[in-house]
Amino acid sequence: MKYKKMKVIWLAIFSLTAIICFSAVKATTTDIIINEIGAFEPSDHEWIEIFNRGEDPADLSGWKFFEGGVNHGLSLFQGENLVLASGKYAIIAQNANNFALDYPDFSGLVIDSAWSVLNSDGEQIELRVSSSASSTAESFMYLASPDFSLERKDPWLNDYTSLNWQPHLSSSTPGMVNSNFISSSTPTTTDPFNTSTPPFATTTPPLATSTPPVATSTPCACPVATCPAAASALQASAILETSLKVTINEFTSDPLTGAKEWIELYNTNNVPVDLTSWKIFDGVGKIAELGGTIPSNGFLVFELSSSKLNNSGDGIVLKDKNGNIMDSVSYGGWDDGNIEDNAAIPDKGGSVGRKVDGLDLDNDKNDFALSLVPTKSQPNLAMVVEEADEEEIVSDPVEAVVEKNAVIANDLPETKIEIKKTTAVNDDKATVQGIVSVLPGVLGAQIFYVTDPCFQVYSFRKEFPDLRVGDEISVTGTWSEIQGERRLKISLKEDIKILKKKSFGPEEIAVTEAEQYPSCLVKVSGEVMEKKNSSIYLDDGFSEIEVFAKSSAGIKISEIKEGNWLTVTGIVSTASGKIRILPRSQEDMVVGAVKGETASPTPLISISTSTEIETPVKKYWWLVIPPISGILGYFLWKKYGKRSSPEEDKN
Repeated sequence: MKYKKMKVIWLAIFSLTAIICFSAVKATTTDIIINEIGAFEPSDHEWIEIFNRGEDPADLSGWKFFEGGVNHGLSLFQGENLVLASGKYAIIAQNANNFALDYPDFSGLVIDSAWSVLNSDGEQIELRVSSSASSTAESFMYLASPDFSLERKDPWLNDYTSLNWQPHLSSSTPGMVNSNFISSSTPTTTDPFNTSTPPFATTTPPLATSTPPVATSTPCACPVATCPAAASALQASAILETSLKVTINEFTSDPLTGAKEWIELYNTNNVPVDLTSWKIFDGVGKIAELGGTIPSNGFLVFELSSSKLNNSGDGIVLKDKNGNIMDSVSYGGWDDGNIEDNAAIPDKGGSVGRKVDGLDLDNDKNDFALSLVPTKSQPNLAMVVEEADEEEIVSDPVEAVVEKNAVIANDLPETKIEIKKTTAVNDDKATVQGIVSVLPGVLGAQIFYVTDPCFQVYSFRKEFPDLRVGDEISVTGTWSEIQGERRLKISLKEDIKILKKKSFGPEEIAVTEAEQYPSCLVKVSGEVMEKKNSSIYLDDGFSEIEVFAKSSAGIKISEIKEGNWLTVTGIVSTASGKIRILPRSQEDMVVGAVKGETASPTPLISISTSTEIETPVKKYWWLVIPPISGILGYFLWKKYGKRSSPEEDKN
């Protein structure tokens, strides 16, 4: 009898363990999707971006990238391990070293692989959990995109046609939200204004508690109550009824005489949305009650009955019929707790619109731009160009392509660059002389920096002449803007002429002055207040600034201590609206003593690094437990099973 009992116990332990482990792995298999494809890149520089659209982390150990009839292995290049967290991106690179040089700002998970070439005209690719074809997580034939990356529009939609995949208009977005992004998932919003005024005192809508529905073509031959496909369909229906993403897309607060203020909404979803009983509020209270239906991926404009929006700045909030905040925008001087990220104030008769229709990255300053000509019920296409004054000043046209879902606008800082020794200025084209301050490849594979005047030189082809720091050069190109930095785009390396060698040095400045020196080589000093990943936060006693050590510059910061006095030479850059300093090399980081210690300031040349090693049991627990359970069950059977007599077994 004991033998039978132990056999049952052993089988139960093994079966339960296997079910738990299988479920843990299977739960996230279909949540890992291919989100962007860099087949346009030169050979040995190609990549694909993957995204975890599920709620749980996924361990990619043992996964394969299948292409050209071959399973390509995946190995860790950047990151703590091969676990991809929920809502995060990772890169599978043809050559991870080259990707790190091409995209030095990407700090997420980078996975090294190898393949011959991705066909820029399209081919079949797959993500597999193992080498077996039966373990395929995603498989499709991607579309042609020979010039720029191919982007997935809706990560939660398993549609591999041109309705859901389009080439980027001018570049690529590895590790970032795609430029054509829309979402069919449930939005999660909170009240953006910290105020007790009744219109904004509303309950935060509940957080989404399940993975957004994923389209599937597999038929379901089981009851609705137990069939996953049927349950997903019901869940999708519920989401479409109550929680679809509609954004405030464009508005006019200071219309021409006789015209009315208006607010344009954009439906980012693939289904129409009923706006009955939805409302719009400003900073004081309700200004409009809505109605009607907004078409899928379409616009709807509401004119206000009287002047409601303040010309100097205001807040605009969109709420659904249940009082949930669907979107909000702050512009001008309206204090929502962070004026720094407010959108600009519309000009008289003009408007402010999203740079990409419906795209909301929760930073109004970056999401919105001024429009010369309002585009009510139309894609945002307007452009603002600053006129040059009597000096030779280059205006600030923002690089963009006039295309659906693309606003071209000028929301740059007002700092002007006086172009010295300019030989030609024709609209946005110029020939400029300056001194090389940062070489190509140091802060990015496609860029280098020039001082006197200060700007960035960009080449899509990554082709430059043999330059040296201190070379005085003449550059012919087209002005554009990236992250608030002036950029001169060249077509060929022959657009750069080397003139002579010239001495120069960094501008010594206070931290508070940094924003006045975009793209310039500067020197700042201060106390190290905090270290975080590749960033050091420096305080000179008046203000704080981030010093960011790009991996392409080969800078190590692990031995720098909080409290050190640090002198940094580097380029003034902007990321996510924040000013930072980018040192060029280890010699640009001169470290002094920590408070209470004495030491001579020395360049930080040799620094060791340490990495936390993840134990095999922690990483591969789901592979370890089943054998252990089996061995334990075997020994229990040996111990107790042999003690039972035949007479006991008969009982």
